[in-house]
Amino acid sequence: MSPLGDLDPNTQRTNSSSRVEHSAVRGDENSQSKTTDTMKPSASSSRKRKSNAVQEPQNAPHTAPPKKAKKREENKTLDVGDIKLDGEDTEEVPVYDTCDGVREKIRAIRLQPGVSQAAFCRAIAKCLPDERKIQSRQLKAFLEKEGPMSGNTSCVFYSAYVFFEKLRIKEGRPKSEMRLEMEKIHPNGVNTTDVETWFTCFGNERPVHDRYGRVRFV
Repeated sequence: MSPLGDLDPNTQRTNSSSRVEHSAVRGDENSQSKTTDTMKPSASSSRKRKSNAVQEPQNAPHTAPPKKAKKREENKTLDVGDIKLDGEDTEEVPVYDTCDGVREKIRAIRLQPGVSQAAFCRAIAKCLPDERKIQSRQLKAFLEKEGPMSGNTSCVFYSAYVFFEKLRIKEGRPKSEMRLEMEKIHPNGVNTTDVETWFTCFGNERPVHDRYGRVRFV
């Protein structure tokens, strides 16, 4: 075996260069390993990000308007207390409308915001001299009837008519053609005291009410 000193110089340089290259490769691997370890997020920071994600506020659900706002809107629509009619104190306001006409107006105003069944009953009750309570079932029973004079003795019919007449005056609306015609046909107002279901007629006749509440025999 030849001593190291006898090795060819070129061989020595090759071996030396090989050792340097291996050392550089190992250095690069160690550097990459350190870089990877440095970039890897810690468990605590990951948990922190998850925690922050959970705590992000979601879109708030739509909330209903405050009750006080609804009450103000209801009062504004149904408040006719500043209008006074002749005969209101004695429940003798002449009625120039039919039951069907009043029912139509009730259904229309009930579609407005803030006008509940109970609120409307309270509003029309204030149009009676004693402000007696009008219950929802009374309103329902009146609305279920059909015919120009069906329900003419109901307190709902009279009080609702007075309410709508006061509302018309408050809003400054003129009398309708139907209203003017009713005043001609019923100068003292329609009957609100007697139920119009019994009439005397011949055997081949049948009593009917026309659109103005007049009785015809056909």
